[in-house]
Amino acid sequence: MGGFVNSLHLEHPKLLCKTLEVRQQGAGGEQILDAISAEFQARIQDATSVRYQAQERRSGNSKPSTSKNPPARPFSGHLLKEKGVYLITGGAGGLGLIFAEFLAKECKARLVLTGRSTLPAEREARLEELRKSGAEVLYLPADVSCYSDVENLVRETKSRFGAVHGIIHAAGVIRDSLVRNKTQEELSAVLAPKVYGTLHLDDVTRNERTRLLRNIFLAGRRRR
Repeated sequence: MGGFVNSLHLEHPKLLCKTLEVRQQGAGGEQILDAISAEFQARIQDATSVRYQAQERRSGNSKPSTSKNPPARPFSGHLLKEKGVYLITGGAGGLGLIFAEFLAKECKARLVLTGRSTLPAEREARLEELRKSGAEVLYLPADVSCYSDVENLVRETKSRFGAVHGIIHAAGVIRDSLVRNKTQEELSAVLAPKVYGTLHLDDVTRNERTRLLRNIFLAGRRRR
């Protein structure tokens, strides 16, 4: 919803819109209604995301860090398993390949990449580069919005490598247009891999001892 609101505000800057999150211990309906009422009455667009936590209102606007210590590397240390088995949906896309290259170099991962279409020659060459870096790479065509495809995908992954140690859900469909011009068909096409794909992956792997790197990663450009 945060991404949708950001896109909506970009298209219509005069529209007051934001997401509201209430994180207060023991917060009940009255506290939530108070937070909503306060935002409506303020009628200011200081941020597109607002959080109420520990009796304090925090906006989504970030501030520059003054720390001299660099942040820890993402997915570092115990989160990664040497030669672990990682399933990347949308794995042949630009974002999926970035994750694949990182895992190949970082832990010589055994990677299962998936996408809706067969792999073009150019992408196959990219996968061959990953193999040269020490990773094992398997590409399996699948539509993650289809439950049976996800079942087959996980089954094939376990048949080949014996386990699933992490999932990066980066599958996505782009149907760029302004919100006011968006059709039901375009909306359904964009949401299907994100929503149904996430639910299917979660359901099919719920009994696996899977260390999830990321529950869902929204692939594609931020606007859609």
